Amino acid sequence: MASAALITDTDTYTHEQLNGAIAHLVVQLKKLKIGPKSKVAFIANTTPLTVALFFALFKLQAIACPISHRFTDTHIPSLLKQLEATHFLDLTQLTFCSKPLSSVDEPWQGSQSATHLFTSGTTGIPKIACHTIDNHLFSALGANPILEITSNSRYLLSVPLFHVSGISILFRSYISKCTLVLSNTPLEISLNTHRITHASFVPTQLYRLLQDPTLKLPHLHCALVGGAALSSSLRIQALEQEIPLFSTYGMTEMSSMITCRKIEKMSVDSGTLLDYREMKRSSNGELLVRGKTLFQGYWDPVQKQIDLPLKEGWFATGDLGEQITDRYWKITGRKDRLFISGGENIQPEEIEQALVKLPGILAAIVHPKEDLEFGNRPIAYLLENPPRYTLKDLKKELLAYLPSYKHPVEIFPFTLEMRQRIK
Repeated sequence: MASAALITDTDTYTHEQLNGAIAHLVVQLKKLKIGPKSKVAFIANTTPLTVALFFALFKLQAIACPISHRFTDTHIPSLLKQLEATHFLDLTQLTFCSKPLSSVDEPWQGSQSATHLFTSGTTGIPKIACHTIDNHLFSALGANPILEITSNSRYLLSVPLFHVSGISILFRSYISKCTLVLSNTPLEISLNTHRITHASFVPTQLYRLLQDPTLKLPHLHCALVGGAALSSSLRIQALEQEIPLFSTYGMTEMSSMITCRKIEKMSVDSGTLLDYREMKRSSNGELLVRGKTLFQGYWDPVQKQIDLPLKEGWFATGDLGEQITDRYWKITGRKDRLFISGGENIQPEEIEQALVKLPGILAAIVHPKEDLEFGNRPIAYLLENPPRYTLKDLKKELLAYLPSYKHPVEIFPFTLEMRQRIK
């Protein structure tokens, strides 16, 4: 029996029914004068209607401009102005009708503009990243083999649809014809109730799952972990409980994942370069990328055009890394986070990676602090379970991994804002 296309906590939709819902939305959108190159903004909650809406917009060759539900009503007008949106949809005025409607057949083109996504990157200044259908399709084509996604897979949509990570799951499901699962139940319940085979986690979610030592996830084939450094203790515990972990490195500008690998006990490096992507290292250690998944550029609302900043045909990621073998890469940090302490280069990510190797430290963030003698010194914010380290104890443990000049001079507990960043 063919797999379902879409499952929620209460309903199941076949591929024919989902296509019917998309077709009905096409009819509704046409009545709103939405067509080729229309820029259509909407609050992208995780619902069957929103999933179908993306594909209906693609069929009309319109541009989907999903907006986070976290923005307040006071923010929306400025976002719409920056997007130069032609339409702002109230999704409560649209209906999700899954009855077959074969008379509507709107083709899409790989080269057509598909999405305009807000991305703040590391600067905090919102940009609008522009992608085509082919960018998203080739991203999925390169990801599906290593993630082993088939028509029998069940992929939990556990990341938001206003991020490229959520949209990438739509396309991975589309090309594999696997089952997309939307659930409002707690994660551990969703994973078992819906027999999930593929899901994405941040370390905090993984930690909470592993608090149950009897946890069994026999159906799970891929737990994609990202968003923060994964501690050694958490990695070992997950592997002991037979959680199939995959680490990934990616960015919005490359339509989600660039590298990926299954995590083994001895290594959590980012992994193998996926198909349809190219990467090289510049003379200063910065990673440069290109390929079929490279976005079209950033929308410039002043010049009213898309601008793609390239260096001799390559996009500068702002990340630092090393090429270990022909297609295997190790990511070492952010170029713009490096600081100098007493004449020595300090890469915060190196210290963070050492910290999360220590028992009980689930996550760490390192920042420079101004110092009259050294210029800057590293300080660390730790998420511990339970809090256990004094600064003296921490320095003693770190001697096995780092020279003393890279040791934090002060430690603090995670702030609420930091906790929210990795949830």
